Amino acid sequence: MRESHDVAPVIDDSLFYAVQASSAPVNVPLVLARHVAGVPAAQGPSLSASGRLREVVEELGDRGKAAVVWDPSTRGRRRGAGTVQYFFREEEIQVHTRASLDTGRATRSFLLDRNGAVLFQGTLNAFLHYLNPLMIEHVEQAPYLDPGTRPAIINRPVAAFTRWARAQMEGGSRQIHLFAAFCRDRYGQPGILEAVWHVNPPYISWGWRSEERVIRGYLSVQEATWVSGLITLLRLTYPEEWTWQPDARRTL
Repeated sequence: MRESHDVAPVIDDSLFYAVQASSAPVNVPLVLARHVAGVPAAQGPSLSASGRLREVVEELGDRGKAAVVWDPSTRGRRRGAGTVQYFFREEEIQVHTRASLDTGRATRSFLLDRNGAVLFQGTLNAFLHYLNPLMIEHVEQAPYLDPGTRPAIINRPVAAFTRWARAQMEGGSRQIHLFAAFCRDRYGQPGILEAVWHVNPPYISWGWRSEERVIRGYLSVQEATWVSGLITLLRLTYPEEWTWQPDARRTL
């Protein structure tokens, strides 16, 4: 049985058309979902890990269970920031984040289907590979993000996005709003889904604004690395289920 969640946004192709105007030269959610949320080719360790995940899911299913939990903390039953729960019967994940920047104790969670997972991973990957490295001389990085191993800019949309973010940072911005887009949650309530890069100290956040509530969830570099890696493992293990599902009317 799924635990309660704070936000369950419905993310589809319409999000790309509902994005609020900004100074960014590209449609940021489209760039994140199409160009930045890529899955690397499966190799030895990842093949072994994905095989093990299949075994675990099958074993749990045989025992009547419905979820796999990855938790980087040792906090017992309370889910810490960076925890990911995979509900394999519903094909959904629940990602737990920090509720604020000044504490790691309280958490917020986002319930995501395949489209939500792709956009969320694109946001995390942009933060890890393109945004946070812009401040590499000022902030602590995840070990694999040293200057000599950072991935190259992969295409023009990503290059334009990175140049825009750099200009915002060099202009003194310390909270750079990556996108804000109108959507609804799965209960039909309208709201604004937004992503923000917090430059220093480095965090990435997703937020939800509506007339009734404002909810934000934050991940540090280490937490974002963990969550993105788990989403990658899930997408490698079940590539048919965990790809973007386009609207019937449009294609990505």
